[in-house]
Amino acid sequence: MNSHGSSRRRSRHRGLTGTARVLSIAFAMSAASAAAAQSIGSEEIGNRELGGRLAAEVCSECHAVEAGDPISPNFNAPAFQDIADRPATTALALGVWFRSPHPTMPNFVLSPDETGDIIAYILGLRETGK
Repeated sequence: MNSHGSSRRRSRHRGLTGTARVLSIAFAMSAASAAAAQSIGSEEIGNRELGGRLAAEVCSECHAVEAGDPISPNFNAPAFQDIADRPATTALALGVWFRSPHPTMPNFVLSPDETGDIIAYILGLRETGK
């Protein structure tokens, strides 16, 4: 083959290698992000104190929001302590839950900061509410 044809093969090979490198770096970064999301402390997500105040103002009509309080005013609304104590409760799980509509709940519109604060509060109950 002429030099033009062989250089094309080399550049295709280099492009594939570059693509493979980019994909492996992207995979490593996404795996690291997922691991970090699982290990984030409640204070790194939002402000736990503000989350507690917001929960008392907005959520306590239906939910028991205080640490260790097992009985919600609305029988169908789980206590925040029960939510916090579930093994599957993570910052990621709560974030997805808050972004999903729920027919049995009022349609509250929370800012991302407010959502983070309530998540920090709920996750903090796991640490202190038993």
